[in-house]
Amino acid sequence: MMKQVGIREFREDLAQYAQGVEPIMVTRHGAAVGYFIPARPRKTLAEISESPAALELKAMFEKYGIEEEDLIEAWQKRNDP
Repeated sequence: MMKQVGIREFREDLAQYAQGVEPIMVTRHGAAVGYFIPARPRKTLAEISESPAALELKAMFEKYGIEEEDLIEAWQKRNDP
C-alpha cells in the first residue's frame, strides 16, 4: 500500500521525502491531490569507480596494458567517417 501524507506534513518534510525511494500519495482533507515519486538516488563517481564492473574493467586494462587514451583514440577512429 502506498504511503499517504497530508499536504502540510509533505511540505514540511519534503527534503526527507525527496531522499527516499517510496512513492507517496499527498492528500488534503483525506482526498488525493497528487503523487510524489522520488527519483532514484544517483551514485557518486567514487561509488561507480569501486563497482565490481569498474574494478574488473580496470584489471583487464592492466592485464593487457591498455591506457584510457588508447581506448579513446580507437573509439574516435572507429567513429570517424
